[in-house]
Amino acid sequence: MSDVVFVLGAGASNEAGAPLMHNFLDVAESLLRSDECGPYDKPSFELVFKGIAALQPLFAKAVADTDNLESVFAAFEMAALFGQLGSLEPKDVRALPAAIKRVIVNTLETTITLQAVTPKGPMPPAPYQRFAGLLEAWKGRRSDGCVLTFNYDLALDYALHFQGIGAKYCLGDDDPASPGIDLLKLHGSLNWTACPEPKCGRVFPVTFERFFKLHSLETPPRLRIDLSQRYIPCPSCGGGMQPLNPEPVIIPPTWSKMEHYPSIAGVWKRAAEHLAQARDIFVFGYSLRETDQFFRYLYALGTISPTRLRRFWVFDVDATGEVEARFRKLLGPLAARRFRYIRNRFGDAINQVSAALSHPDR
Repeated sequence: MSDVVFVLGAGASNEAGAPLMHNFLDVAESLLRSDECGPYDKPSFELVFKGIAALQPLFAKAVADTDNLESVFAAFEMAALFGQLGSLEPKDVRALPAAIKRVIVNTLETTITLQAVTPKGPMPPAPYQRFAGLLEAWKGRRSDGCVLTFNYDLALDYALHFQGIGAKYCLGDDDPASPGIDLLKLHGSLNWTACPEPKCGRVFPVTFERFFKLHSLETPPRLRIDLSQRYIPCPSCGGGMQPLNPEPVIIPPTWSKMEHYPSIAGVWKRAAEHLAQARDIFVFGYSLRETDQFFRYLYALGTISPTRLRRFWVFDVDATGEVEARFRKLLGPLAARRFRYIRNRFGDAINQVSAALSHPDR
C-alpha cells in the first residue's frame, strides 16, 4: 500500500489539450459544426445538442447550467430514468446517456494529441511524460505511489505505458504482486468496457499492451482506442463486442453513482485503502466543486486510520480563493495544519512535488 497519493482533476488533462468542464460542450459543438466529429459520431453529437435545447425551458422555473458538461450529463441520466424531456421522442430521451458518452469519447480523443514520434512510439503529452517520470523515480523507494483520477482520458495511461510502468486499474483482474502503479479511475475510463453477455457483465480494460498487438495509433498520433470500432473479446468468458457496439464505462460525475458500484467496487475500495495509509496527498487541477459529495465522503471515510498526515498540498490555477476555501472546509484540524494551496499548473508543480518527496526525512 502506498503512503503517497496523487489526485488528478480536469485541470491536469487540460494541459494535454482536453477541454475543461465549463467549455467542453463549446469544443464539442465546434467539432460538430466543422464535421471533425466524423460521420459515425455525428448523430450522437446532434442528439446531445438537441437534448440541450430541450433543457432550455428549465430556466423558467429552475436553475440549470447547460454550459457545464457534468450538469448536462446528470440531467440526461435523470431524463432517461423518467423517460421524458420536453418535446423529445421517448426513444431519443432513452438514447441521450449513450449519446453524451460518445460525445465525451470523441471530444477527448480528438483534442488530446501526442508529441513527436520516437523509436519507442509517439511521446505522451509533455506534462504527463514528466509526471510518469516522477512516478518512476519514486517507485520502489518505500512505496510505489498511487494515482486517483476523475479524468476519463488516457493521457496518463499512455504515459505510464511509454515509461515502461504498468498501470493497475484494480478492476478485479490485477495481480497484487505484479509491478506497476495503482491507477484508480474513479469515474471510469475511455478504455474500459463491459462484457455484454448477461451471465458475465465483467468490466475490463483494453490496455495499451493489448491494443498495440493488433492496432497502431493514428498519424498525426492521437490517443484513440475507440471501442466502437474494435472487436474486443472478454478475458473472462471469451464473449465479445462486435464492432460498432460497445461503449466505454463512464460514470456520471454527480448523482446516482451507486448503481455503478458493483462493476467498479474494487476501484473505490482500493482508493479508500490508499487514502487510509497516505502520509502525503498531492492534488493537481481538481477544484472540489460544491456539488461533488463523492470525493468528500471518500476522503472522510477513507482517511479514518491511525496514519498521521504529513502533507496535503493542492495545486490549482484558481486565483479567486474559492478552490482553497473548499479544501479548507473539507479538512479536519490535523490535516488543516498540513495543508498548502499553491497556485500553479500541473506541469509546473511536478518539480515542487519531486523536491518535497526528496526531503531528507523520506
